[in-house]
Amino acid sequence: MDQTFFKTGFIFTTNAVNEAMKEFPQFAEFCINSLERHRSQDWGDLNDEDKEINNYALINKERVLSRYDLPANDHFPNHVKIYILLSGIRVKQ
Repeated sequence: MDQTFFKTGFIFTTNAVNEAMKEFPQFAEFCINSLERHRSQDWGDLNDEDKEINNYALINKERVLSRYDLPANDHFPNHVKIYILLSGIRVKQ
């Protein structure tokens, strides 16, 4: 069963994220998993107040922002994170 709550529409990345996804399959998998979390209303590594703002924004079809921190490993330095921004929300029916 699909647990997503909204459609993403077009997906864009920065050049740096696109290049990192090509070079590091582990990072590409992290990005895909993060997008699925975002679509399931898991706002990632935001604080509680920002998560509540996202919940309100989703109801009111406003901008939603999530952040996902990549766990440090041998290939990536500490503090690598991605942001997912959604605007023009269309809630699934």
